[in-house]
Amino acid sequence: MIEKMKKATVIVLDAHRRRAVDQMRDVGVLHIETVGVESSTLQSLQASRQLIERAAGIVSTTAENAGIELSEAHGEASLEEREKLGGECEQVIGWADEIRSLREERDRLERDAGRLEPWGDFAPEDIRALREHGLEISLYTASPKEFQKLQAKRLFVVHSAQGVVYFVHIRRPGEARLKLDETQLPDTRLADVQQQIGRINERLSEMERMIIDRADQLPVYRAVLQQLNAAIEFEQVHTGMAEEGALAHITGYVPLSDVSALKAAATAGNWGLLLRDPDPDDPVPTRIRNPRPVRIIQPVFELLGTVPGYRELDISSFFLVFFTGFFAMIIGDAGYGLILLGISLYAMIKTRAAGKAMPLGLLLLVLLSAATIVWGAITGTWFGYEGFAELPFLSWMVIPRIYSFNPQSAEVVQWFCFIIGTVHLSIAHGWTFLRNLQERPRIRAVAQLGWLTMVVGLYHLVLTVVLGHPMPSYALTLIVGGFGAVILFSMQEAGRNFFKGVLKGIANIITLALDGVSAFSDIISYIRLFAVGLATVEIAASFNAMAGEMAVGVPGTVAAVLVLFLGHTLNLAMAALAVIVHGVRLNMLEFSTHLGMEWSGVQYRPFQKSS
Repeated sequence: MIEKMKKATVIVLDAHRRRAVDQMRDVGVLHIETVGVESSTLQSLQASRQLIERAAGIVSTTAENAGIELSEAHGEASLEEREKLGGECEQVIGWADEIRSLREERDRLERDAGRLEPWGDFAPEDIRALREHGLEISLYTASPKEFQKLQAKRLFVVHSAQGVVYFVHIRRPGEARLKLDETQLPDTRLADVQQQIGRINERLSEMERMIIDRADQLPVYRAVLQQLNAAIEFEQVHTGMAEEGALAHITGYVPLSDVSALKAAATAGNWGLLLRDPDPDDPVPTRIRNPRPVRIIQPVFELLGTVPGYRELDISSFFLVFFTGFFAMIIGDAGYGLILLGISLYAMIKTRAAGKAMPLGLLLLVLLSAATIVWGAITGTWFGYEGFAELPFLSWMVIPRIYSFNPQSAEVVQWFCFIIGTVHLSIAHGWTFLRNLQERPRIRAVAQLGWLTMVVGLYHLVLTVVLGHPMPSYALTLIVGGFGAVILFSMQEAGRNFFKGVLKGIANIITLALDGVSAFSDIISYIRLFAVGLATVEIAASFNAMAGEMAVGVPGTVAAVLVLFLGHTLNLAMAALAVIVHGVRLNMLEFSTHLGMEWSGVQYRPFQKSS
């Protein structure tokens, strides 16, 4: 659930401002927006952070490219180390800039060397000297056919490769030039260019070694960055306090459950504290507090970077339930589920042995794996091989009507997908109806009942269009009646005459009709669960068949095992990607759209000491 917030204004004597900010950070419950705050101290701190971040990135990248494993630990940094670090970082950045320039110069020289190599190593000044004594030596390139047609004397082939002949023409005074484009005489001999490249490579190696030697300092870099981040946040809050004569004040947001802690801090620090409900236009942060069983879905939201708005809905519970089902149907294979379960259990054992807190993501993966095993078992899908489902200890779990290798099961599974979609979207409109009942005008909530009725009617239309089922007579009544309710009630507003709301609904009838068409397509879109799940099964079966044909003799058996391993690994990876694309989409787009969610929230981040 989204926790209720209070808007809190802290008022202190301007002379005690710094101490008050320190106390606010100690209590660590106040979310403060500091966007647009500027000061010379803040700019200096941000510049220092940017310098160290850039240097740390250079050291990390260089060390990783050299195959060096880096520690993720944070070290300790004294004041002297902080002051010394700035000069070291500037030195590292200087080396990186020089490395970039040298690489550009090396690339240019290597291109020059590539042009010179076919001609071999010679001194251009010797050719120029011969020209001064009346002996012209010109460089040319031509195709073999062009070269064979040349009638001139004293043509000498230097090199021939890839359909190009490199040759020189030696002319005496008065002899005509060849009617070909002459190759420009180089300024430098090949050996000199190669020597320059060698010197650059030596210098590059030297500087890269010097940068890599700083890898041991990365924990100190991280410690200093942590200190700088804390100092920047402190300075932002300190500078962001508005002044009113001898007083200074700042406004933030505090969760309702932490109000008592803020009040205690205000009493201890002799602050003035004003608490009130947020205004409708306030950028209130979102803090979601759910029971642990529901909280396991949070890593998915963090991966997506989505936060519901403070006045929106927390869909965590429904997201978890439906995402679990979507995951199971898209992966669709009990064998793959066993692999994922084994990986997750092994990771949990290693985590527990290390004495670390159990990540929520691992708990979620266990649930998703178990659901996949259940779905795969009842559909008889074990690594895409029909023979496994026929084994006595597995066949009893199979539901014949949705058995993956039963051709008649496709229609049943599609029908099941449409039922899931209808239920999913109906929950969205039912939930919105209950929410709208708490707002004014409450009569607008009836529009959601209209949408709910339309969704049920459109479900029957989908079955008729996609599966050819006969459409019941009441389905059209549900669609028309629901659409009529949407027109009548969706545009009602507080203080507006009812009939004006009806007229506005009629004026927006085209938009509302398009929304109805969208609802129809949204129900159909749930067929992706069937389609992607079927693709997973078919790809697995194809790799099995391919391996079966290859398994002749020892070499063939080895090749078949390799095909099975690579094929099923690739199939599992593609299925996992499909979960992100399709399983998440049905929750974040179809379901959320029918809920009217915009995911416009700001994550609650209290001003507190860094851990």
